[in-house]
Amino acid sequence: MIKEELKKSEPIIYQILSRTFKHNKVAHSYLLDGQANSLKKKTAILIAQSIIEDRNDLACEDCVRCQRIAEGKYFDVISVDGSDRPIVKEDIDKIFEEFHTTSLENSPKKVFIINLIENANTKVWNMILKSIEEPNENSYWIFISDNTSAIPNTIVSRCARLSFHHHDEADIEAYYRELGFDDIDAYLLTEINKEKLEMDLNDKAYLMAKDFVEKTIDSLNDPYKLEFIFIDEWYGTSKKSDNELIKRSQDYYLSIMIRILLDKAANKNLDDLWYRQLMEKIVKEDVGKLLEVFYEIKDLSLSKLERKLLFDRLAYKLVHMEGSKM
Repeated sequence: MIKEELKKSEPIIYQILSRTFKHNKVAHSYLLDGQANSLKKKTAILIAQSIIEDRNDLACEDCVRCQRIAEGKYFDVISVDGSDRPIVKEDIDKIFEEFHTTSLENSPKKVFIINLIENANTKVWNMILKSIEEPNENSYWIFISDNTSAIPNTIVSRCARLSFHHHDEADIEAYYRELGFDDIDAYLLTEINKEKLEMDLNDKAYLMAKDFVEKTIDSLNDPYKLEFIFIDEWYGTSKKSDNELIKRSQDYYLSIMIRILLDKAANKNLDDLWYRQLMEKIVKEDVGKLLEVFYEIKDLSLSKLERKLLFDRLAYKLVHMEGSKM
């Protein structure tokens, strides 16, 4: 089943999608990016099945409706494939025509899957952008990409983005070591960058993220401190020009926190003093609750929720975490 494959290969994406459907917080447009692999396409099918089945959980994958979607025989899940030819205006015209056609299925929802959206032209992107800017209540878009740098940022920024790992993580880790990063940094960058993206040793966003990880774990016994740390150090002296840097550091921060918590849960040990000291400060019994909090915030980070509110929510969740000493 796709769910089991996703849970094993991409546990963070599995958790995000599971929470999304359980709490009915489904986005109207998703972007599945990362290394070219069949799991992205399978995940697009799973998302479509879950939207159509609408049972406040990931799709069962067993019913007749799910099987028809998987086989491409469900009339209201429409796919366009840009892997063997460019995506042209006529393809999107057909999608819009299908949307206005009376549904032949019981569900009023329609899902449009576009594989390799980067193989479209400006006219197509403008058509798509207009649709996702003002989404219809019953329409959902799922874009699959092997190269997001070729897609206009106006589209990328309006999607809930799910980035898939590069499957050869050891190769990426070795790449960052060759750039001069310490072993622990190379390990963490493998979690942050799913592809071999060049990064400076003094990358401010990454160093800031590591610093916040350390301060967060140091403050777990007194989480009230976190609210002041987030406000004073992320927003206290920031300028409007720093917004992109802050957003990037926050994304790195969430990925690193989840990675460390998953490692703690698995009793993973790395030969690095900084890493070991952080691990020792995390109470094993708290890991499940902490992961639930950080998965929720990671999930919300894909939405349009204002970032300051997002981290206010994180601080609040940690202070009021069930079983918290506070």
